[in-house]
Amino acid sequence: MTTLKLNNPYPLNESFKDRTFKCGLFGLFVFLFLFVFRPFQIDGLQNYLLVVSFGYGFVCFAMMFILNVLVFNAMPHYFTESKWTIKRELNWLVINLLMVGSANFVYSIFLKIADISTSSFFMFFGYTLAVGLFPITTIVLINYTRWNSKYEAESDLLNPIIEAEASAPAHTIEITLIKFLAENGMLELEILPEHFLYAKADDNYVEVYHLMNEQKQRKVIRNSLKSIHAFLPTQINFYRCHKSYVINLDYVNHISGNAQGYKFHLKNTEELIPVSRSNNEFVKNYFTNRPKNTQIDSKSV
Repeated sequence: MTTLKLNNPYPLNESFKDRTFKCGLFGLFVFLFLFVFRPFQIDGLQNYLLVVSFGYGFVCFAMMFILNVLVFNAMPHYFTESKWTIKRELNWLVINLLMVGSANFVYSIFLKIADISTSSFFMFFGYTLAVGLFPITTIVLINYTRWNSKYEAESDLLNPIIEAEASAPAHTIEITLIKFLAENGMLELEILPEHFLYAKADDNYVEVYHLMNEQKQRKVIRNSLKSIHAFLPTQINFYRCHKSYVINLDYVNHISGNAQGYKFHLKNTEELIPVSRSNNEFVKNYFTNRPKNTQIDSKSV
């Protein structure tokens, strides 16, 4: 079991749909909480309680949408799962709370249930933190523990299968050389299929890692990862395991797991290859049910 530390990896949901839905869920919670329990000073607005409560809910949704969808999409190099940790998640949620509290303060001034003063401003900050800080911290820690335990346990079950497979007899198939082209159609790289390790997207380029004389080599090609994947044979072992990675599964010799999901360990490289959580079932099925190792007998065209 991994020791709980603030710098431990934490899953980052990068789906536009899911993040928008989450903003709506928080807005709905605020609306229902205020309408049902009528805290603070809104109980005196009986004739407008529904409208006022809806307004607070909408303010919450709007501010969270700005932060978690618009700002999120505008800063892809900051909001990337490879850099996301428990500490970053908690910091980002506190920023959300403070920004929602500020927006609620402005809305309350508009409703004339708060005055423009430093004491009122910090009062709203206090209300927001008091209501939200403990629940979000608890949820983050519970989610981390749950997902981390799940992927650690599942990777421990898969690794004996992978190790046994590595020593299994191989059979041979024939296949031609792989040709990687740039966007302009120029030939950039030509290698044997068994020499391909993995490819990694990097903005408008793709880094192709392969073997030459048993040493790892890197070739940068101006093209999309989708196109690079299309150049590979259609065999199942050449797999797009993540939005930024295509991998040769024959080189996987170990799988580790943390709260973000599986990580592939490959022969001939120390880089850990992330696996999208949507591919979890494929990974488990592939290594549990795949046929014996395939040794590729390649020939040039």
